[in-house]
Amino acid sequence: MRRCCRGKRKEIRPAGDRSGFTSTPAFAMGDRCDALGKLAGLAKTAASGNPEILIGLNDTDAAELQAIKLLFADENAWTNVRKTDEMEIAASSNGTGAPDAPPFTIVPPCISLAPSGNAISFTHPGGAGRSTKENQDACFMASPAEGVDVFAVFDGHGKRHGRLAARIAAEAVKAYLSTHHKALVFAPAQTMKNAFDAAHVAICAAINDSAREAGRPTKTVSGGTEQHERPPFLIEYLKDESAWDAAEGGTTATVAALVKGRLIVAAVGDSSSLLLGRNSQGGVVHELLVPEHSPSNPAELTRVRAMPSVGEQVRFAYDCPDGTLIDIFDSNGRLEATAEKRADELDCAVKNCRGDLSSGVFIPSVWVMLPSPPLEMFGFILTVNSLNKTPAACGDYNLQDVHEGNIDNEKGEGQRVKIDEQTIAMTRSLGDSYAHHFGLSHEPEVRELLLTDLLHHREWRACMLMLASDGVWDLWKFDEVGDRLLPPVSCRYNGVNNDAQPACVSWTAPTMLESAVRQFCEYNRAKGEDFFGETADNFTGVLVDLAPWLCTGSP
Repeated sequence: MRRCCRGKRKEIRPAGDRSGFTSTPAFAMGDRCDALGKLAGLAKTAASGNPEILIGLNDTDAAELQAIKLLFADENAWTNVRKTDEMEIAASSNGTGAPDAPPFTIVPPCISLAPSGNAISFTHPGGAGRSTKENQDACFMASPAEGVDVFAVFDGHGKRHGRLAARIAAEAVKAYLSTHHKALVFAPAQTMKNAFDAAHVAICAAINDSAREAGRPTKTVSGGTEQHERPPFLIEYLKDESAWDAAEGGTTATVAALVKGRLIVAAVGDSSSLLLGRNSQGGVVHELLVPEHSPSNPAELTRVRAMPSVGEQVRFAYDCPDGTLIDIFDSNGRLEATAEKRADELDCAVKNCRGDLSSGVFIPSVWVMLPSPPLEMFGFILTVNSLNKTPAACGDYNLQDVHEGNIDNEKGEGQRVKIDEQTIAMTRSLGDSYAHHFGLSHEPEVRELLLTDLLHHREWRACMLMLASDGVWDLWKFDEVGDRLLPPVSCRYNGVNNDAQPACVSWTAPTMLESAVRQFCEYNRAKGEDFFGETADNFTGVLVDLAPWLCTGSP
């Protein structure tokens, strides 16, 4: 059995009819006049029998609500208003007087504006965001010292420990960089790597503790040779399945620091970081700061294949619905010319709006030796006996007997247990100890650039930095995100002359930045729900307006 530690296969296409809720006009109110105009149009549509209308109303008082309600010519078009702390939801009927479905509430995103007003974070479980849905993402914004600002996004994965991995990573990275912020000035790359090291160790320890607290025994498995040491991995006993399995759980990590006129970005996984801007004509331009560590990245294949004895056992392949795996690269490490075409012919899912096909890194199964009683079970260091080979002369033991310590010693001195193969959608991550045993890495790819390069050489306008999980990037082309979040070139940062300082284009007030982000969150949520229904991915991001750093050197 192959275990997937990175969610379900997804395809970028509408999910079709969802219990009567079809085409849904949706928006979050920003400008009051513009929103009321849209509501008037929606009121006419509702009266004509549109099956559903969804309206986000921020900070709307009772008088405004009554005025909005009066816009709806048909009383049947206004069947329910439900209020939450941050948003009100209005759902219309099908025009017949009877609602299409019971009233429901869409959970609003959690949005936080930095004290400076120049950065903002957002997160949402995806879909309608009902309370039963787990959000495995995490993020933070921090200013540990004057002239040092840090932003980060983490996207956890793994059914049992994904949320824990993202939370622990955020805490560990924030704590390390807050303590060692001075080192970011003179050794930024090494400091970022040290922070990722600390997070990786903290995640593995937290998963071990969490499993034991839940009553699942754990063991650490070592392997490799004296010449080629390999990192150990953790296994846990699953009582419901009466089986040992790798303790799955990990997270992406994308961390950016603004330090004395420099931007330092470090990342593992596929939570991309982008610079977004406008050119002199007002068009959107972007730059991907660190490439995704995905199965289609040739440099990552080369890195993993270079690992002695294990690199060749790991497959980088397209994952087709019928279970067929199509290798992305040939035996020489070059992209296989016909692989994508063959995968497409087998209806391999399209995983994002840029046309990338569903793919994975396929980690082989392994046999490990469990000690027999009376040796201590917990914390015992085991050794890998063989890879992909059924052990000879292996006694047949009941795994429950192993757990209870009742092995008949006449059958042998222990038990060999098979750990199932895994699939993961990235080549670098924090946590994921089993995959790291086969070549994944927690070492970040680090990039550093001077902000003056943006100001003087590229002549971008409205420069912004955005970090986000793939719950955002899978749904949009990069320029589409910029088009929705960047201010028009007519906006000026604190009255700076745009001709003299072309990069000093900015939202003129924090409330405008927040309004743009709220609207984008609703667009993203609605689009994800259209494609995937309630299985839509969590989405999280941090948006940083770079104008203060570009124009004055500090926020």
